[in-house]
Amino acid sequence: MMQDAYRKPVSSDLAQLQLLVDDFYQTNSVPELSRRPDIGVSFANFEKCPDQGQIVVFESKAIIIGYSILIFYWSNEYSGNVIVIDEIFVQEQYKEQGIPSHYSFWVEQSFSHSSAGMSMQVSHVNERAAKLYGELGYRSFPCNNLLKVFGKQISQTDSV
Repeated sequence: MMQDAYRKPVSSDLAQLQLLVDDFYQTNSVPELSRRPDIGVSFANFEKCPDQGQIVVFESKAIIIGYSILIFYWSNEYSGNVIVIDEIFVQEQYKEQGIPSHYSFWVEQSFSHSSAGMSMQVSHVNERAAKLYGELGYRSFPCNNLLKVFGKQISQTDSV
């Protein structure tokens, strides 16, 4: 179980976070991406619009060992904000320590007073994660999550 800290990143964390993002996308192979996801774009957006989401850094002994991206959206269906754990990644050497489970509980405790629920995206190739989150109370929806990506890819120089 993780006994260190979850915190919001600062700009000096971005280079280390980008390495973790790169590992995440390499591990969870997303072939339809035409570009490398840039954590700096999300960081800038959430700094400007904190009601849209936040990045959370997992830290142990002053070392960044993982991260998560939370997205906030209003759900008419559930009459409140839903928090999407859009990404969660822990470095290989820190896995098997219960960090994702502990983090899920932390998110629930931190946001349950102001949100209707939590949602999570799990890669179809990550059966172990799907099993874990099922044990934590997450359930599959009886519908598909479809996404249409627009032609323009936003870069860090574009306004957010």
